[in-house]
Amino acid sequence: MALTITTPVSSVFGNKRVVIANVAFDNSYPTGGETLAASGLGLEVVDSILVSPHGTRVVTYEGGKLKVYTALTTEAGNTSDQSSVTATIMAIGH
Repeated sequence: MALTITTPVSSVFGNKRVVIANVAFDNSYPTGGETLAASGLGLEVVDSILVSPHGTRVVTYEGGKLKVYTALTTEAGNTSDQSSVTATIMAIGH
């Protein structure tokens, strides 16, 4: 389905924009992760993203997608309910 993005902080550092946002997953997680578009963060291009830990889940940013892992190497199952997962991210781009 989709990610819900709320952006509590956006700032400019030199020639880069930094966005700190909360990203919530929904109840139908797709295998391979949820696409995180730069435009959803108010950016044209994302140079890098840092993701905070979330309880018993590990959230990573890989290849333009946010992925949820239930253990270090086990990705959440296709169409599984990950609606309890909200990650805080810091995106750097322009």
